[in-house]
Amino acid sequence: MRTDNHCITYVLVLYAAYRYHLLKKREYMTVRLKVKEVAARQGVSQRQLSIRTGITIKNIQRIFRNPYSNVTTETLDKLATVLDVDASELIESVEER
Repeated sequence: MRTDNHCITYVLVLYAAYRYHLLKKREYMTVRLKVKEVAARQGVSQRQLSIRTGITIKNIQRIFRNPYSNVTTETLDKLATVLDVDASELIESVEER
């Protein structure tokens, strides 16, 4: 019986360590916007994006300049619609800089 308890304890400790590792790894991941790359590939300028989406030119410039900036899901959806891509194509998970 004592051996069984040790095995269970060992498994629980391994599982806890694994979960901790996964959580720590996720702490070092961030989301990066790929709007600039997708727009360039399609030949869409910042000005065109601004006009077609209704997003101010300043916000479009901010997104191009800093791909790690926060955007709302509404903004992401507008950009995806104008660029004719799925919203998931405009973001990627990368290791935190």
